Amino acid sequence: MGAVEEGGKVASSIVDTFKSQPIILALVLIVLGLLALLYWTAEKQASLRSHDIEIMTAEHKQSLELISRCIVPKPQALTFPIKPMAFK
Repeated sequence: MGAVEEGGKVASSIVDTFKSQPIILALVLIVLGLLALLYWTAEKQASLRSHDIEIMTAEHKQSLELISRCIVPKPQALTFPIKPMAFK
């Protein structure tokens, strides 16, 4: 027997199974629907995350530009001595 006949036998046995027990067909369709839903939500979440990262990088760049324009004061000498804390 060839591969085509074997494939036909498998397909006919699957169709016979679905005819005798339609709940299996319903379960297969539900599983496929859930897989499609999971894929769709993962795609939406990935695009949302990408959009959020773009916004955060733009804000980070903006804050770095503002900070780079600040004037850094000269370091001042401490007027009191710093003593280390005693450990108990």
